[in-house]
Amino acid sequence: MIKKCSGALASLSLLTLGGVLFSAASAVSAQAAQLPGIAGEQRPTLQLIEKIALPNVVGRIDHMALDAKRKRLFVAACGNDTVEVIDYPLGRVFCTLKGFSFPKGIIYVPDFDRLYVVSAGDGTIRVLDSGYRPIETIRIGFAADFITYSTVTKRLYMTIDENGGGIMVIDAQTNKVLDFIQTNGTPEDLQVDAKGEFLYTNIPDDSDHVNVINLKTKEIKRWAVGARSPIPLALDDASRRLFVVTRKPAQLVVFNIDTGKEVARLATARDSANMAWDKDRKRIYVMGGEGRLDSFQQKGPDSYELLDSIKTEVEMRTGILHQTRGMLYAPVPAHGDSPAELWNFETHNHD
Repeated sequence: MIKKCSGALASLSLLTLGGVLFSAASAVSAQAAQLPGIAGEQRPTLQLIEKIALPNVVGRIDHMALDAKRKRLFVAACGNDTVEVIDYPLGRVFCTLKGFSFPKGIIYVPDFDRLYVVSAGDGTIRVLDSGYRPIETIRIGFAADFITYSTVTKRLYMTIDENGGGIMVIDAQTNKVLDFIQTNGTPEDLQVDAKGEFLYTNIPDDSDHVNVINLKTKEIKRWAVGARSPIPLALDDASRRLFVVTRKPAQLVVFNIDTGKEVARLATARDSANMAWDKDRKRIYVMGGEGRLDSFQQKGPDSYELLDSIKTEVEMRTGILHQTRGMLYAPVPAHGDSPAELWNFETHNHD
C-alpha cells in the first residue's frame, strides 16, 4: 500500500512503499543459476542474487547514486519523472520522490549530506536534504545530464547542452554556479581525478575522442579513441588509467593518463551507458544495453582480459558498484508485462 511520508513539501511529492520485495535472495539465486550465461561449472565473477521490484516505474531508467551511511540507493527513473529510493539491506523501495522532469544525473554528496537531482526536462538541479526535502533549485539550462563531485575542490561538475555544450561548475557548499567550461559538443559522462586537477569527458555524438580538461588553466586536450561514440568513462587513479567504452564499434579502450597514449583495446558489450571500476578486485564491469554484462580483469596497468559475459536484459545499460559490500546494482526497465526491477549482483573471485 502506498502512503504519504511525513515532512514532504508541496514542491516534491514523497511516497513510500512498505514491504515490496521481489523475492528472497536465496530464491533469486536459484533462478539465477538457470539463466543463460550464469550457469556453468565455473562460478562467474558476478552472481545474480536478488531482484528488487520497482513498482509503477515505466519508461527509461538512467543513472544511480549511493548513500552508504543510510544504506540507500537512488535510481533516476527519467521516463517516469521520479527518483526511486531503495533500502538495499531490506531489498525494497523505501520512497518514491516525484516532481522532477526527466531526471537523469543524480549524486549524493556526504560532505554536505545532500542529494542532487539533475532534470533534463526543465534544466534544473533539485537540491534535497537528508530527509529528501527540497532545499534549493539551481537553474542551469536544458539537456543537463551527468553530474559528479570532487571531494578536494568541493565542487560539482555537470554536463549540459548550453552554448554549444560544456561543463557547469557549481560550488557544493553554496550551490552557486561558478564557471562554464566550453567543450564544443555536448558531453555525457565525466570523471574527475583524485586530486581535483583534471576532468575527463566525452563528446558522444558520433565523435572519436575524449577531452582532458585542466581545471586550473582550462586547457583542453583531445585524445583520439580510434572508435566512435565514446559513452561511459571510468578512472583508475592508482594505476593512472582511464577506461573508455565506445559504441561504434563496441570496445573498451584504456589510456595512460600521464602520457595520453592508448595501452589496451578489447571488444565489449554493445549499447553501454555505464561501467564500474572495482578497485579492490582490479576489474571493470561494462553494462551493455544489448542484454550483456562483461567483466574484465586488470592483470597489469597495460594488460586486460575478458573474464566472462553474463546474459542480462535488454536496456540494462547503467548501474552502480557498492565497493564495500561487493555488490553491483543495475536497473532493468519495464517491458510488456514484466515490471521494472533493480538487479543485485554479488562479486566473486574468478575460480
